[in-house]
Amino acid sequence: MQAVADAKRRFVAVEVGGRGKQSDGGTFIASTLYKLIEKNKYKIPRPKRLPNSDVIAPYVLVGDEAYPLKHYLMRPYPERVLNNERKCFNIRLSTARQTIECAFGILTCKWKILRKPIETNRRNALYIIKAACILHNTILDLNGDSDLDIQNVLSNPALCENRHNNLGVRNNNPSRRAKNVRIQFTNYFSEQYRRM
Repeated sequence: MQAVADAKRRFVAVEVGGRGKQSDGGTFIASTLYKLIEKNKYKIPRPKRLPNSDVIAPYVLVGDEAYPLKHYLMRPYPERVLNNERKCFNIRLSTARQTIECAFGILTCKWKILRKPIETNRRNALYIIKAACILHNTILDLNGDSDLDIQNVLSNPALCENRHNNLGVRNNNPSRRAKNVRIQFTNYFSEQYRRM
């Protein structure tokens, strides 16, 4: 399963049925979401001013090292090229990524059938996973963070840690546009840190 979650840990895009041994980045490149974004057919909000600044930045997805750097998808800087500003960016990106990790943690805590192989045919398994995601969003809409399973995940940081394969797509040639967007966020986070 590949999913995108919003800031409230609600799933906004879900794709189920990829190969189990495929990396997160490979799954993303093979996804319908990737194809729609690349063809400008996925509605992404227009760029917006970042808080406490004059910086206008695009909305982006956040991913770990397994994902390619795109103008709409930020990934951390590699360890070998870190300076203080880039470390700050990586920390902020990691903090943002916890949203999707917590969403997955909540999903598997609430729907225990997802903790092991689902014993049914492929088609029914896909329906079960998608239904669990819809129910996940519905419970968040109705109860917010007051649901006991959600409280359990949020109070246990280990349940919000990355449990996915980090061996991914090596993208040694990101576009200049992608690099510029990451630099823009790097500079913004660094400036905000200096103001603290």
